[in-house]
Amino acid sequence: MNEDLKILIVDDNKENLKVVSNFLKELHYKIALATDGKSAIEILKVHTIDLILLDVMMPDIEGYEVCRIIKKEDKWKEIPIIFLTAKVETDNIVEGFQAGGVDYILKPFKKEELFARVKTHLELSMSKKKIMQQAQEINNINRKILSSIDFAVNIQNEMLPSIQNFKLHHPDSFLVYKPKDHLSGDFYWFTEFQQQTCIVLADCTGHGIPGALISIMAITLLNRMPHNTFLSNPAAVLQYMRLNSLKMLKQDPDSPRLLDSFEMACIVLEPQKGVVYYAGAGIGVTKISDMLEVETIKHDNYIFNDTNKEKPFKNITFCCNPGDNYYLYTDGLTDMFQPNFKNKYTENRFINFLKEINHTSANEKKVFIHSEINNWHGSGSQIDDITVFGIKV
Repeated sequence: MNEDLKILIVDDNKENLKVVSNFLKELHYKIALATDGKSAIEILKVHTIDLILLDVMMPDIEGYEVCRIIKKEDKWKEIPIIFLTAKVETDNIVEGFQAGGVDYILKPFKKEELFARVKTHLELSMSKKKIMQQAQEINNINRKILSSIDFAVNIQNEMLPSIQNFKLHHPDSFLVYKPKDHLSGDFYWFTEFQQQTCIVLADCTGHGIPGALISIMAITLLNRMPHNTFLSNPAAVLQYMRLNSLKMLKQDPDSPRLLDSFEMACIVLEPQKGVVYYAGAGIGVTKISDMLEVETIKHDNYIFNDTNKEKPFKNITFCCNPGDNYYLYTDGLTDMFQPNFKNKYTENRFINFLKEINHTSANEKKVFIHSEINNWHGSGSQIDDITVFGIKV
């Protein structure tokens, strides 16, 4: 409503003030009057003004300078200022816009023109205020969301096992863990029992919040898993996850499955016997010997199939020799693109890269892989969570 809007008219000619104010009162605007720049500034300090009609030629401070003073103040700089003057030269008009004015009305003016321009700039100003208010509300919501996500990241990280503790017993191991968003759909897990070490790497449906929720559920299940489940039998770990994740979700067998792309690999190391056992569902394993011989085992089948008959998982046994390196990694690395989205990194490229760095230390491998990731996608954005786990036996 116009009654809620207040216009400040600044002119040293009292007759002009009377004429302009009477015109605008016809449209029911509230009016404030000032005969010089200093008075105008004092009014702004006390009243909320929605638009200013400003004369240029005034005795104390020229209108252009008054405009500059107003625009320097954060609390006033968004008020639209229309110059109302008899100065008609192009240079004068340009100076008015450079000072911060939004429009320029030449005297003598027509009432209809004044009405139209005042109405237009008030509507623009009100729209801008509304947009800024909405933007502030969105920023407040975003801050709350990000604060919640940061807290959720802490929860997720606390649930993941400590790689530092793992390295105390396995110093020749490393982890590269790069969530696409704050939260990750990738997760890792490991434990030890009766001289065997069980390592799990998984890629849950999606990334961000959905993936993190599934990963937290999966970590919870693994923490509940009896240790004797995995003894020389990583396939039993996958079967355990298959059965218990559906139970935890209480999912109807006839309903669409939430976990069709739940991928997991598990290796069980028993170096005293010279063997490593592997079972995989969507994630393979790569072994690189000290002689740079490469053996890659593709995944068996997925944790969940579209058919009602779930295929059993298979254990694969590696002969384990001193100096052998085992690598588990999710497809966020091998599927990453360069910024032009024309070239994909591919698994073959990564395996060749692993051969090149195979004889470096675990910490060096981690640094080299981070560098390789950054060099490949450059300024491009990461499209998926990236996790690489390596261990030398």
